[in-house]
Amino acid sequence: MRCLTVAAGLLLSFCALAEDEYTRVSAAACERMKSCAMQNVDDVPPEYRDMIMQSLDSMCAYLPNSDTVPGFNAAHPMYQGAVACLRSIAESSCESLEAHDNNTPQCDEMQRRNDAMTLYE
Repeated sequence: MRCLTVAAGLLLSFCALAEDEYTRVSAAACERMKSCAMQNVDDVPPEYRDMIMQSLDSMCAYLPNSDTVPGFNAAHPMYQGAVACLRSIAESSCESLEAHDNNTPQCDEMQRRNDAMTLYE
């Protein structure tokens, strides 16, 4: 019984750590996208800047998570790809993101896997 309790505790700890990892990288990617977008709005009137920020906040709020995708957690088939994609965005320079239409190879790979999963479901 003790082994079962320890195993369950480790599993719950792993899931919490994984969720924290996703939370961290999604927040970092959102901040990167916001900072890159704000670099390009120098000539935009302040009221439009506010609209841009609201749009970016909304986009970040709808990134995949357990509220927007049923069963989205560390065991979800797209979870690791989503973490890799978001991490690559967070770690990219604004210039690199702009040069590649805000995309990275990791995000392209995640999209290919998602498309393949959709075809076979």
